[in-house]
Amino acid sequence: MKRFFYFISYTIILILVSCSWQAEETKEATQDFLGIVVADEPYTIQVASDILKAGGTAADAAAAAYFTMTVTMPSSVGLGGGGICLVHYAAKPKDKKPARTESINFLPYTLNEQANLGQPGAIRGMAALHARYGDLKWQEVVIPAENLARKGFKVSRALAREILTADNYLRQDPATSAVFTKVDGTLLDEGSMLVQPALADVLGGLRARGANDFYIGLLAKQIGEAAQASNIPITSELLASVKPNFVDTIKLELGRNMVHFASPPAANGLFEAQFLLMLQSGHGFLTSGLYQGAREDEKPHIFVELLKRAYVEESRWLNQNGDITAPSIEKLLDEDYIDNLVEGISHTKMTPLSSLTDQPINQDQNPWAAGFVIADAEGMAIACNFTMNALFGNGHVIPGLGILWSSAAGKNGDGYNALGPALVVNGYSGAFHYGTSASGGATAASSLIYVLMQTNVLDKKLNQVIGNPRLHYSTVGDVVLYEENEKESVLESLKQHGHNLDQGGIVGRVNAIWCPEGLPGKEQSCEVASDPRGNGLGVIVVD
Repeated sequence: MKRFFYFISYTIILILVSCSWQAEETKEATQDFLGIVVADEPYTIQVASDILKAGGTAADAAAAAYFTMTVTMPSSVGLGGGGICLVHYAAKPKDKKPARTESINFLPYTLNEQANLGQPGAIRGMAALHARYGDLKWQEVVIPAENLARKGFKVSRALAREILTADNYLRQDPATSAVFTKVDGTLLDEGSMLVQPALADVLGGLRARGANDFYIGLLAKQIGEAAQASNIPITSELLASVKPNFVDTIKLELGRNMVHFASPPAANGLFEAQFLLMLQSGHGFLTSGLYQGAREDEKPHIFVELLKRAYVEESRWLNQNGDITAPSIEKLLDEDYIDNLVEGISHTKMTPLSSLTDQPINQDQNPWAAGFVIADAEGMAIACNFTMNALFGNGHVIPGLGILWSSAAGKNGDGYNALGPALVVNGYSGAFHYGTSASGGATAASSLIYVLMQTNVLDKKLNQVIGNPRLHYSTVGDVVLYEENEKESVLESLKQHGHNLDQGGIVGRVNAIWCPEGLPGKEQSCEVASDPRGNGLGVIVVD
């Protein structure tokens, strides 16, 4: 299936994006360019940047970023949690290894449903990523997190917000409450010092003895003993069984480039791929396609109608246990199959959900996740999402070790199924062009695809679109959710098309790096942005 899209080159590079989408400073990239980092939490930015400055690859920086977030963003990222990453290796001059893009899966599947325990795959996952693509020593990527845990740090706005949200939940477990409350019993807030000596000791053990220590070594024994003493059924056998795996991505043509999504069982990757193809349906050399060819006042309506059908389609292949049932992924992405999914969409009126043959799955996907995107000067790029399957996982810190554990995944894989980073690379040169991760539960996928479409297909600047108000379709009530700053003209157009509207909260949080001319070598074209709906940062790293 051929798609014909072309890119506009940009010459301004954004050095820093804070909670506002407007850049605080703009600067021409220089020959001292080392990479780009964007993440949901500010300490992660500093650590990943330092790793790049020390000569590390994007993989080194990603491993260090993960361990940092287990200390500074434990609400969504933990030693007891999991996630998924996409990695692109850009072939270097005289390098015998070809360029490649792959996914590493270490999702927090259910470890013990009755005890509400998820699989702790992230440590082994990031260790595997580091072993395959990193240059620095393992100790160098773990020690920044260990130091933050031991010396303490000021609680960021991002973490303070989630501590406040989980107030009563955190107080249910004495060991957990002791970590996240002050001496006077009040919650830690922004600027409070958080010191985690027990967690620092665990990180020190991982630094000294390697990642496997958590699963089959001394640390595994300590975890088992401490857990059993607290009637938590974590055993050394269960820990040893947790293994990450590298798998092929879902690949789609996107003009001259290829877009890569996470493969199942990360269901959002398949959902995102189908939704993107539906948005491009009918596009060819002489035709603009269903979405692109629509008038501007029709585009919101078409977007929502396509999203509705994407949810209906998801119900056909997503099982209650979170697995995928399909004859083949290729069949679900076939051009004729996609065209059939969008057949019957009207440009003038909405289609009632009840009139469609199948009905979507009504589920509240876990919105609590975090992520980052990192690219280095050589063009290696990594996009990751992490989760504890719920805010602060199962809410229990293992006494004496400071480890928060992920909760069991829910029905339909709820917990980890909302994860789905994406990368866009050139299929011929291997150059990196775009990387993104998103969080926000059910709104993550639609938000990620919206920003990807606006930049990679419609040639808009990243920092002009990431803060734009977004729409989402809710399968509950057959309504369109909109953000409070949505334009009246958009709302009026949706009403005229027959849609039911409801003002919701924020619609997804997206992090992205956009390099229209590609990396390596064309860093002057790059932009980086962290969604103003969150409290993350984006930075161009220079020496």
